[in-house]
Amino acid sequence: MAQNNSLLQVYGGDEVAAIVLDPGSQTTRAGYAGDDFPRIITPSYVGTSQESSDAMEVDDNDDNNLGKKKLTKRSNTYYSETALNYPKPGAELSPIVKDGLIQDWDSAVEQWQYIFDDLRVDFAEQPLLLTEPVWNSAKNREKSLEVALEQFQFPGFYLASSPTCVAFAQGRPSALVVDVGHDVVSVTPVVDGMCLAKTTLKTHYAGRYLSEQLKKRIQTDIVPLYKVKSKVLTAPNEEPRWVPTQFENITKSYDDYQIEQTVHQMKEYLLKIPQEFEEKYPTRSYELPNGHRFDLSKERFEVGDSLFNPINYEIPEFPAESGEPEIESKNDYVPIKRSFKKTNDEEDGPKKSSKVTVTHRGLTELTSHALSLVDVDIRAQLAHNIVVTGASSLITGLNERLFVELSQLHPGLKIRVHATGSSAERKFQSWIGGSVLSSLGTFHQLWVSKKEFEEVGVDRLLAQRFR
Repeated sequence: MAQNNSLLQVYGGDEVAAIVLDPGSQTTRAGYAGDDFPRIITPSYVGTSQESSDAMEVDDNDDNNLGKKKLTKRSNTYYSETALNYPKPGAELSPIVKDGLIQDWDSAVEQWQYIFDDLRVDFAEQPLLLTEPVWNSAKNREKSLEVALEQFQFPGFYLASSPTCVAFAQGRPSALVVDVGHDVVSVTPVVDGMCLAKTTLKTHYAGRYLSEQLKKRIQTDIVPLYKVKSKVLTAPNEEPRWVPTQFENITKSYDDYQIEQTVHQMKEYLLKIPQEFEEKYPTRSYELPNGHRFDLSKERFEVGDSLFNPINYEIPEFPAESGEPEIESKNDYVPIKRSFKKTNDEEDGPKKSSKVTVTHRGLTELTSHALSLVDVDIRAQLAHNIVVTGASSLITGLNERLFVELSQLHPGLKIRVHATGSSAERKFQSWIGGSVLSSLGTFHQLWVSKKEFEEVGVDRLLAQRFR
């Protein structure tokens, strides 16, 4: 019997691979569903030069643009990593994504066009899966649907929550996803593949917070690589001897971007999370691009400790945050009641809320608070399936300390912390989960077509299909 639903004809088999797009605060990842790794990883930044800003039209006859409206692109913007790292006079670099939310839609659309061209996307046949944070705004979600189905004219589209994708990447439909990213640390309960938005917690004590902490402890100017023409090796803490490269009209935004890249490399090498009763603080040396060498011992442990105890390391750039739930979801998922054996923590039911106001919540306290907010029937299951993800979670000792402190706070729960050992998988776990999800044989039922978008309307789609 012929299949009436054209979407089932297109996506029911394995012949056509969907496109998976995962925008993050630091990088944007893209590739084909079913792949183990994204094909494209590009910075979530737009470069704007001083050249003419006349719009350039996309050729409708180009094979890469089949089935898509004519788009325009500003001629003075660029998105490739190579171009962004090249010092152009007067060029400004601006983030496209902040706190996990797209804040510059014009640049986001142009960046996606650049990515789709590189992937040679067939817009007439390949659907698009886009990841989003749980706290994504209704306005942003509506814009995502309009851009995918009206502007790019994808035949099918789906909006997937990042924590859900992370849980699927780990093969766990129910999990407590702890995402330590660049801008935000978030803790999201995922039950039966659905995020519990009302109990999602987040703070800004994340990667950028660690960068600021580290810069304050180095007590020296960080010179990025592009400024160094030549250098001479010096002894530790000796005045560096180097020759600068001469550039004209380099903007502050470009210089800040390059300094952040340098600090990111320093964090990967220097930082370590101190464990309980840590007495020895091994010293590590680091050499900056200009040849300046310095030693850090206890300081590199203090920066790592600030992720767990931000109240002891306050800085003006990051005000106090408790991470209390801010999302008002009318359609929050209600999990099915389960019959679990009650633990010691649960015998007397939910604990009464304390009158003590919490001003700062580190990683352990944020995770513990999320556990206390969920329904008692699913608390034990989530405690047994804590998934740690995000590039900033790769700091040595983070998983061990989180496990020890959570076990002390919840002695009646069996705590298990899961984190993949591959650094690449940890960084791009949300994209990998989206790849797994959209390649499932039954997923074709979830794609939203442009026809359904026009008939049902954006409000009903967001409320019923993308909860």
